[in-house]
Amino acid sequence: MAKNGDSPGAEAALEELCRIYSPALRAYLRRTGHDEHDAQDLVQEFLSRFVHRDWLDHLEDQRGKFRCFLLTFLKHFVADEYRRENALKRGGGKVFVSLDDCQASDSLTPDQIYERQWAQVMMARALDRLREDYTKRDQAALFDHLQDIHPKCPDSRSHAEIAVALGMSVQAVKNAAITFRRRYAECMRREVAETVLDPREVAEELDHLVKLFAR
Repeated sequence: MAKNGDSPGAEAALEELCRIYSPALRAYLRRTGHDEHDAQDLVQEFLSRFVHRDWLDHLEDQRGKFRCFLLTFLKHFVADEYRRENALKRGGGKVFVSLDDCQASDSLTPDQIYERQWAQVMMARALDRLREDYTKRDQAALFDHLQDIHPKCPDSRSHAEIAVALGMSVQAVKNAAITFRRRYAECMRREVAETVLDPREVAEELDHLVKLFAR
């Protein structure tokens, strides 16, 4: 567990958590008006301090979501940095861009952008984990075809098309697709489990992730 700073591999586990959340933190800062370079620098400095300081000890609610905790700390960090820079020189030398130039067509708030990016990272990592599993089983081709099945997408490949491509029966492809979805769900659960402080939060986080894309 990353929160246990005295346990073996605790720092490595925390660093991995930071890598998971880095894209979401950058997306949040971009949405609040920082340019790409500024957002990158801020996140890098924030995560460096986060990893090498005992900030997790300040987590009063042991059941608090790590993703919420991390975003709260980032907000405090950015506010402190702005005040520090502004004390040295008005404006702090920071470059900001209009929100109209940053995802202008997107009406999501910075916090919603952060959560959406977190969800996308979770799904991508789960898919990579599943791809690796299929590859180890010498089923890379099957994986490539099954991941193209999207029931709600009109351009999705049909079971019949995949059956012809792989020399399988349609029923075999359907069965393989069911197994694919089940294994993907398992990979999602494993990925999310690595980002929570309490294992009991996994189901709740998975439900939250699904709702992010159902709005």
